[in-house]
Amino acid sequence: MYSADLHTLGIVAYEMLTGKLPYRPSLARDARWYVNLAYLPLAKGGRGDLSMWIDLTLAKTTAQNPSDRYETLSEFIADLTTPNAELVRRTESAPLLENHPTLFWMLASALLSGLLILSLVLR
Repeated sequence: MYSADLHTLGIVAYEMLTGKLPYRPSLARDARWYVNLAYLPLAKGGRGDLSMWIDLTLAKTTAQNPSDRYETLSEFIADLTTPNAELVRRTESAPLLENHPTLFWMLASALLSGLLILSLVLR
């Protein structure tokens, strides 16, 4: 099975679980924007009741970069049916910038804004 087939299978599985696409629908149809789309976790798709390992499995199989996806169908099925502790561990130990880039930049902006205001007040 090709990487593109696994990618499509992951998108179909995500849509079956949530009724939505794993990326913003209005942009997912436009190929120029596809490379910049971020995976929407199942909780944001309305399925916060599903385990993190299922979400991570779907995120991996729908990754935009083919080298980040599963190489074989059997790997995908194994991770979808049995928790992959290594996948969960890697995600939990990843830095904030990697796990939540928007939150990281919001916090960095807030900190810099606070420092700017403080420097203006102390003048």
